[in-house]
Amino acid sequence: MPKNSDKNSGLNLGFNLKFNELYELDGLAKIDAAFLDFLSEQNSDLTDQLKAGRVNKPDDKVESQILIDAGPHLENFLSKLFGIENQIDGLNECHHALRPFFDFKRTFVQRKAFKAVTPEKAAQIDGEELSQKLQSLFGHRFQETKDELIFVEKVSAWLEEPEAQSEAIEVALNYAGWALRTPEGRAKHQGGDLFKMPGKLDFERLVPAEMDLTSEYAVHKLPEQRLHRRAGFKLTDSGKDLKGALSEAHYCIYCHNQGKDSCAKGLLSNPKEEESDFANSPFGVPLTGCPLGVRISEMNILKAQGSALGALAALVIENPMTAGTGHRICNECMKSCVYQKQDPVNIPEIETRILKDVLALPFGFEIYSLLTRWNPLNLARPLPKAPTGFRVLVAGMGPSGYT
Repeated sequence: MPKNSDKNSGLNLGFNLKFNELYELDGLAKIDAAFLDFLSEQNSDLTDQLKAGRVNKPDDKVESQILIDAGPHLENFLSKLFGIENQIDGLNECHHALRPFFDFKRTFVQRKAFKAVTPEKAAQIDGEELSQKLQSLFGHRFQETKDELIFVEKVSAWLEEPEAQSEAIEVALNYAGWALRTPEGRAKHQGGDLFKMPGKLDFERLVPAEMDLTSEYAVHKLPEQRLHRRAGFKLTDSGKDLKGALSEAHYCIYCHNQGKDSCAKGLLSNPKEEESDFANSPFGVPLTGCPLGVRISEMNILKAQGSALGALAALVIENPMTAGTGHRICNECMKSCVYQKQDPVNIPEIETRILKDVLALPFGFEIYSLLTRWNPLNLARPLPKAPTGFRVLVAGMGPSGYT
């Protein structure tokens, strides 16, 4: 363990701990003991389960439930340890404030509007005219994807008075159907999260290219609205915001409950066989899932529930170097998602958002760093082993090299 500077050694944390103890084996053991005491005060039965799980590995479903149940308690403990309760409460509120958005998306947009407005009916709708009507009814601008929250807020209020607001609800229903069903509607809301249905996967057209026949030969290119300029070697794709990542987390159906979390374990060609081979993609590539076996389903549940630190703790059990994975880096998990005929859950985006949300907190890096050494959700090894004195030569600058 690296020694901390004298500057930090006197910085006191919660539970009568000091900053330098975050980086010492004895200090980590004290943190673990403090957490178990804290958890016992909150939920003694869960504490007993966690302790028993460290001695004898429980079956997968039981272990998953322990992680999910303990995650929010770990978040509360860490917030008190680093004295950031207000910031954690604020981050939790950001998560919980978006919950009505996803409930509305599922019930009103994807169920009612998609069924009520057929493709033929949508083609006859003037979306811009309805947009102006909604803007008048809302008393608020409704032109950009960031205005989707206004749509949810206003229409949800109308739905509480269905008879009195029947005409307004009909306008909203038709607009949602137009936004879902027509190319113009989808183009207008392509950067949003509300007016979206899972797309059918076409493995011959995974990249939505257009054909330009103005020359003597066919030119395949991206649609104009999907192009963005490079800026040297700077990152031009900042990834999804919190709403976008939570949209993906809510889209997940948490397959670990049925033991079918193929994103983590791989998609089997014959799940009923005890030793089945992995299924192949239409391109003949084995669908092996995450090579690290990250607890993806459990991570998604914790993020969807609003436990940002709990989600990160679940993530770093198998992937302590999560800063080197995620969005635009790896997607083996997506390829093996249980959704094989429609858009998969964008797991790398969720993973990257989880890390970004934590790093944006005071002591965010220290929390992430701590969880790579001490992680009570890691029943197999919550604490690091004692140093052996051996040294290892790492050749190359791949994931092993840069870590």
